[in-house]
Amino acid sequence: MPHSSCSRIVVVAALLLLCGSARAVVLSREYSQTDARRSLQYANVTYADIDAIESWKCGGSCNANPSFKVTSIVKGDDAHSLLAYVGVDDGSAQVVVALRGSATQQEKLMRRPAEPVLYDITSGCGLECRVHTGFQRSYLAVRRTVRAAVVRDLTMHPGYNVLVTGHSVGAAVALLAAVDVQAHVNRMFFVSRPIVSLYTFGMPRVGNRAFAVWAAGMLSRGSHFRITSRHDPVPRMPSSGSADFQHVPYEVYCAAAAGTNCRVCEDSADGDDPTCIVQASKVDMRDHFFYFGERISGGAAGDAMLYL
Repeated sequence: MPHSSCSRIVVVAALLLLCGSARAVVLSREYSQTDARRSLQYANVTYADIDAIESWKCGGSCNANPSFKVTSIVKGDDAHSLLAYVGVDDGSAQVVVALRGSATQQEKLMRRPAEPVLYDITSGCGLECRVHTGFQRSYLAVRRTVRAAVVRDLTMHPGYNVLVTGHSVGAAVALLAAVDVQAHVNRMFFVSRPIVSLYTFGMPRVGNRAFAVWAAGMLSRGSHFRITSRHDPVPRMPSSGSADFQHVPYEVYCAAAAGTNCRVCEDSADGDDPTCIVQASKVDMRDHFFYFGERISGGAAGDAMLYL
C-alpha cells in the first residue's frame, strides 16, 4: 500500500507468543512522514562538529528544526563510546535525544562478532532477552547522563514528550535508549508519564525475538518506526538466523531514493514483513547514506561494512 510523502497511516497489530506463551501486545500507531523527515534532520545533526551542534549552527539540518535548543551534549568515558545530544523543541513540545552512529572509534568496537548477551539495561525483559553486546556496551557508556538530561528537561517543561532518533549504529543505540528512557520516566513521572517516540534510519537488528516483543510493548504508547531505504544492507544485519536477531516493529520501507513510495510494513512476532527491505535482492551501500533523498552527512562506508 504505497503512500505519498505527506501521508499519515494508522497501523494496528498484535504481537503474540512471547517466550512460548500467548501474550498479546496490541500496538496502535500513526506514522507521519513529516515527523520522520524532522527526525532525520535531528539524526543528521549528530555528525556535525560538537561546536556546531552546541550552537545549533550546522546548516540545513539545524535550520530544519529552528525551535530546537541544545541543553546537553553527551559523550561516553572511553574511546569507543557514542555521542548524543539532548535538547528541547518547543515547536513540537518534545525533549529530543539524538545519537551519532558513525565514528572511527565505533568502527573498531563494532567489528567484533555480533555476540548476543543478556539484556541488562532495564528490568522486566526476562532472562531470555539477548542483545548485541556492542550496542549494549555503547549505550551503557552514555546512559546515566542521557537519562539525567531527559529528566531535567522534562521537569522544566511539564507536558512535553520525548523523541529519540539515530542513524545506523546510532539507530541501534537509539532503540536501547528509547526503551530505557521510557521505563525511567515512567518511574520518575508516575502521574504524567511522558510518552517516548522513536524514529530510526538504517537500523541493524539489535536483539533476539524475546527482546523485540518486549521492547515493542514498552514503546507501545508512542510512535516507533524504523525507516529503511531501497537496497540498504544494514537493516538486514546481523542476519535473522544469527543468534535469532530480530527487528522491533514497525518498519517503513521506502522503495524510491527520494523517500517516496513509502509504506508501513506488516511486521509480526515471527519476523520482518517479507515484502519490505528483507526482499531486496541487491546490496547498495549508497542507500545506507541516502534517506528521503538526502545524504547523511557523516556517513562512512566502514560503519555499514562492519556488519558484513
